[in-house]
Amino acid sequence: MFVTSDKNLPYQQNFRAITLRVVVLNAVSTRPDYLLPLMIQVSGLLQSLAPSSVTLINDAGEIAPFNFGSGK
Repeated sequence: MFVTSDKNLPYQQNFRAITLRVVVLNAVSTRPDYLLPLMIQVSGLLQSLAPSSVTLINDAGEIAPFNFGSGK
């Protein structure tokens, strides 16, 4: 699993070709006080993420898969 706050990463890399699970933290800031609540959610997702998946988590705690087809 790779956790990042780089919102452009799914557009820059081809994650379908590898079995890495990627979680993008879509927070307003990368300060720890903004990211910690999202990291708690990530820990609950660990077992459910599929290989080669990119999952987005926003500030509201909403979880959504990255849609490779539309780029959203």
